Amino acid sequence: MQQLILVRCFKFSILLCAFFTSSVFSCSCSQYYMPLKAEPTWVVSQKSNDLISLASGAYQCSGIKSQDEKRADEAARVSLSKLINTHVISEERTAISVHNSIAKSKYQAIALQKSQQVLKGATIFDRWVDPQNCIVYSGIKVSQQDLQAGKAELEHQFKQKLIAHNTCIKASGEQSEQIKSLLSEELVQQGMMFNTAKKCEITYLIDNQVELLKADAAINYLTIKVLHENRSIWHKTYKGKGVTFGGKSAIELFELAMADSIDLFHVDLMNEAKLERLPYE
Repeated sequence: MQQLILVRCFKFSILLCAFFTSSVFSCSCSQYYMPLKAEPTWVVSQKSNDLISLASGAYQCSGIKSQDEKRADEAARVSLSKLINTHVISEERTAISVHNSIAKSKYQAIALQKSQQVLKGATIFDRWVDPQNCIVYSGIKVSQQDLQAGKAELEHQFKQKLIAHNTCIKASGEQSEQIKSLLSEELVQQGMMFNTAKKCEITYLIDNQVELLKADAAINYLTIKVLHENRSIWHKTYKGKGVTFGGKSAIELFELAMADSIDLFHVDLMNEAKLERLPYE
């Protein structure tokens, strides 16, 4: 009877071992890093102290090692970014509804660029695969010295942007107060700072002229000159059009033409480097 029990226990052990072995090697990434090793402590722990910040990221195996490692590395960078709070400088931009898609894509690119800049000294120091759950893990770390260097570089880059400087608008010409209000709204939407208690560092000199061509059409000439401490960095005239087929008044046609000029300027504001950052260090 005792021998029978021993035989059955031995068979059960063999079956259990076979099941474990089968489950391990049925995972497409189980042999990425051989020999297999126990779960490292960094997989489930994150830390940040005076010397170093450490985090991890995970990705479900696909069987393509290079892709799995890349995705796990990306997840690790996201985790590290959250751990050390890389959003040191707020640079979020919004825009009026007709331009929402442009603003959204641009903000996403800015956020990614900021994270990459701050974490450019970060390194992947180890990888591990969980053969039971078929998951690849990447461990990432960055020294506080590299982190501070990245933040300093990011802040330096931010100070080169126009939105980092106090702004004011000086308007002349026809409908000057109205066009000034429209331009102010546009610039605020893009994150420009207006503080009358502080020195004006970026000045928008605008001159506006409107022309009624006929009863159903008007032209608006908006000239915008941008100065940084009296140094010209932008100068352009935007020809806006106001057209109606419904018998609008001259004032309404002017408003349409002025809004069109602002829309034309918006295109440059979103795409021209000279309107985003100073052209010199």
